[in-house]
Amino acid sequence: MNKYLYSVLRFVPDAASGEFINIGAIAGSDEEASWEIRTVSNQKRASGIDSNGVLGKVIERASALQREVAEAELAIEDGLEPRISEAWLRGLHRTHEHLLQFSEPTPMMAASAAEALDLIFRELVTDPGVRAHEFRTKRAAFSVLLNAYKKVGLEGARAVRQRPVVRGAHHVAKFDFAVANGHAVQLANAWSFETPKLDELVTEVKAWAWAVQDLRRSGGALAEESGGTLEVPSDVDIEVVYLPPTKRSGEEALAEALSAFADANVKARARPESEVSLIASEALQRLRQSELGL
Repeated sequence: MNKYLYSVLRFVPDAASGEFINIGAIAGSDEEASWEIRTVSNQKRASGIDSNGVLGKVIERASALQREVAEAELAIEDGLEPRISEAWLRGLHRTHEHLLQFSEPTPMMAASAAEALDLIFRELVTDPGVRAHEFRTKRAAFSVLLNAYKKVGLEGARAVRQRPVVRGAHHVAKFDFAVANGHAVQLANAWSFETPKLDELVTEVKAWAWAVQDLRRSGGALAEESGGTLEVPSDVDIEVVYLPPTKRSGEEALAEALSAFADANVKARARPESEVSLIASEALQRLRQSELGL
């Protein structure tokens, strides 16, 4: 379980009366670098107090926020600085005092930002049309692996880099994590096969595997924020954790991806979510061996 900060979106058509309807919520965490926003799919209750016909403007503003959060998530996945933060959420609470207001950001525990919203909607937001997410994204798989590193005491160590970029002789490979001590001892990636966009996922996996082949041939270098680089040996441990498909349509995609991971020129060891602790334990063991010069 992780700590997330959440705020409820309130539609307040008449500030004098103080009457409001909760129409959505935002939840996220700077530490997890994960943010989600959700609004009601059924606006009947909000329409019932919209005597001035202003609900449309509020929905437009909420939609703009959804786009902003979605764009920020894509930027984070590309390794860019997050534009959405806990400070940003507190700013929304302070500055929005009219038709759309945000409750004071409050901490809560949840397995993911999406689960946090599921809980909030069950307790605070009435929407008969809302449904919990039917699938978990790569972000959820990333969190699964991050939590595994936390459990063995690695998450706060300088040894763990998030979203490192490794340059081989001819290609660049992006990873979700690198564990290093002078040189990389483990690289790891997380994938979710619960996604409905299976064709895109398989294409992404194959492109990643192709870049890893270059790394396996001659090693590479990991770019550091300080401007320096770390050596990445050609025989570095490369691990993959995946969220298994929940529907039969994902089984073929998973089989195709597992074949790419296991290719003799890639040698990435793939494990399901249930075995993620083994990846973290392997990282800790290799880190200790490196520190001892073994």
